[in-house]
Amino acid sequence: MASKGYLRFSQAFAGLCFTGVCLCGMLLFYTKLAFLILAYFLLFSIVVVVLCASSSAVRNKLEDGLGTLPKLMSSLGFLITFSFIVVDHLYLEPVGVLVSVVSLLLSRQLFSKAANVLKDTAELYQQQGMLRALFFHAHVFLPEKKASGFAGLVEKAGREKWMLESLGAVMDTQQVRFSSRWVSLGAPELLCFVADVVSSDGSERQILFKIFDTSRSSQALHEASLLTQQRGLPAPAFLGATTVAGMNCHLFEVTGYKMFVPDDESSWPDTLVDFRAQSLAWVPAPVLVSSYLRSRLQLVGRLNVQSLDYLRHLYEGDCDLEPLDRLRELLPAIASMLGELPLAFQLPDIRPGMLWLDAEGDLRLLHWARWELEPVGFKWPQTAQVIEPALTLLKTRRNEISELSLNKALLAALCSGFEENYRKGSYDKAYRLVLAILPVYAECRRGEV
Repeated sequence: MASKGYLRFSQAFAGLCFTGVCLCGMLLFYTKLAFLILAYFLLFSIVVVVLCASSSAVRNKLEDGLGTLPKLMSSLGFLITFSFIVVDHLYLEPVGVLVSVVSLLLSRQLFSKAANVLKDTAELYQQQGMLRALFFHAHVFLPEKKASGFAGLVEKAGREKWMLESLGAVMDTQQVRFSSRWVSLGAPELLCFVADVVSSDGSERQILFKIFDTSRSSQALHEASLLTQQRGLPAPAFLGATTVAGMNCHLFEVTGYKMFVPDDESSWPDTLVDFRAQSLAWVPAPVLVSSYLRSRLQLVGRLNVQSLDYLRHLYEGDCDLEPLDRLRELLPAIASMLGELPLAFQLPDIRPGMLWLDAEGDLRLLHWARWELEPVGFKWPQTAQVIEPALTLLKTRRNEISELSLNKALLAALCSGFEENYRKGSYDKAYRLVLAILPVYAECRRGEV
């Protein structure tokens, strides 16, 4: 950082000196052109200042970076200079041809150096906090945290306005009374309100507004793709999506809903297990599967020989390497077998506050920003005794997996466990799972014969 900062400073200083020398030379030999260039610099600066003062969008864009502004200044300045020299020779009192040619070449270099000075100075200004802390020990670097866009949305005075605008963007409604309250779904960088809307005909509705921070825009799109392409989910009616202050906003019908509160803390894990077990019975829509596979990497794609080679280097001389070599040879066949398994929904991040009860008392999930499609058996328990009753129950709910063998589900569970432990750095557990995968795969092959 220090060397780059010093390099930018030296380049900016050298460019500034070069620009000054060129202008001084032009003042002596081509005074009109020198004054034109100075006037251009002044006028360009005034235009930029006026635009920043009158437009917050321009000001915010320049605060994030100059972008192509230096290049625009350089190109436009050289065009004006070239045009002036041509006009001067055709219609005015020109200087010598040699002076004009040299001035044209110098002006090209001058504008190029001036653009570099502008870029280097802007970068130095953006990093001034870090550079001061590096070169001046009395200064402490305290990076400024960018304020969340939620700050302007939570004020009660202006909240009703953007809520009504969002509601009007997704549905036609005529309300006479409107009130809202904040609710927490337990997810970070997510702002939620429930609005009580009373229409002109006296009907009452409750609408959930979910606003995703800009850093969570991908999650918003992920949720919207699921809710618009998959039917029959235990979710509130999805009214539509819009934007509020540049952030994604999803609207749901939650009339008669109330937050699920377990009887005691110990019952929450059981509720979560039951809900996730029900999710395995949902059959993914073909259009959803197609779009998901185009944009996401499944377990089959995450299993690779590089991980096995890495473990081989780690355990060389300490453990038997033959299982790793054997799994490396069989990995394409195992991946092919896993790729033929039916897909099931995975919901890895369900937190207290996300599950609500509808008017009939059924559980509904209000936050679908994190969902996955993985082979049946993904992240299941890694023992056949535990898997067998769960698989038997699932077969009664999904006809398409009635022929799925226990060993194939166990193979998916072991492979997902291997991938997860390797990713987390638990290499001993990953190695032990390699020893378990090989006999299970052999049983799967025998079952196919």
